[in-house]
Amino acid sequence: AAWTVLSAMDADAPEVWAEAEEQIILKCGASTITISEKTISIEAASLDLDGADIDADTGSITHN
Repeated sequence: AAWTVLSAMDADAPEVWAEAEEQIILKCGASTITISEKTISIEAASLDLDGADIDADTGSITHN
């Protein structure tokens, strides 16, 4: 199925599932979350992780 949304979309569901062959991009204003097969990228002027507990099992975490 394919959706073309030309105005606000509202849904109430216990689960929302989206699958893409190459990438999924979520965009709001200047902020973007891009999910690809190998990476998840968050681009924003600021990122609020207030109260967050991050557990990252990786060889490295790169940040500015």
